[in-house]
Amino acid sequence: MASIAGRPGILKRARTGRRHWPFALALALAAALLCALGPAPSRADGKRLQVIQDTAAVRLDPDDGSPVIETLPRGSILTLASAVKLRLNWYYVYFTSLQSGNTREGYVRDDCVRKLFSTLKVIHISSEDEILEPAEIDFDASYKPGLEWGTTKREILRVEGKPQSLDVSEGREVLIYQREIMNKKCQLEYILDDQRLVGARLHLLENYADKGRYLEDYNKIRGFLTAKAGAPRSDRVIWQDHSYEKQVDCWGIALSKGQVEFMSDWVFRDTEVRVTLGGGNDHVALNAELNDVKAKKTSS
Repeated sequence: MASIAGRPGILKRARTGRRHWPFALALALAAALLCALGPAPSRADGKRLQVIQDTAAVRLDPDDGSPVIETLPRGSILTLASAVKLRLNWYYVYFTSLQSGNTREGYVRDDCVRKLFSTLKVIHISSEDEILEPAEIDFDASYKPGLEWGTTKREILRVEGKPQSLDVSEGREVLIYQREIMNKKCQLEYILDDQRLVGARLHLLENYADKGRYLEDYNKIRGFLTAKAGAPRSDRVIWQDHSYEKQVDCWGIALSKGQVEFMSDWVFRDTEVRVTLGGGNDHVALNAELNDVKAKKTSS
């Protein structure tokens, strides 16, 4: 595991302006990064997993060789902390420790648990729609409307219109739209609790021919977020296969093969943001997840 910031020349500093940090700006920021995210005990999206094997090892990293944080018995309930699986078969979760009673986090294999929620589908553009020259991220193209945390479902429908689809999970409703944000085609999901906005997810729908461009976008967004909110609370680069680790120009290939994942998250004022970059099977997933910190504290 290594910090991205520790690798000279990989990050590019993005433009910074004197903007405040409402939900609208956080949404615009995270939009280009799309495919997963956000920690804070027991409520990432309220989605639960249940251990179905005799025991399930929760590990520090998504790797069978990683240290075991705790071993949970059959029937234990965990909370899904990220909407995206890492290495295709690992969930990032929160759980209540049977040893200490505290909330802990880690990774569990998908074959050790079952979902206690319905699955949202992300629409992927086919390989024949590969983009040779993706548009540059435009940090000035803030997404409108600028909804605030706590906005009612009725107001969201008024300004956004009818969603393309919706999902209901554990009392939380998810309104799903396709939008262009920061010059990028995205799937935008509004997460509602008791008919009010408490979270959002963004998934990049564009399929870059040059997979290295995803990492460029990730680094631009990470740099922009760092300039606005300070150093990430958590900043990880996880290599499952080190074949390309020393060849920076080949990191896009490593991403598409599922050999490496990047993850960073921040908390700034009332917004928690996580951006995740991973992949596998010749595809790369760039995602972002935003959560209302106040709503999480209320539900804890």
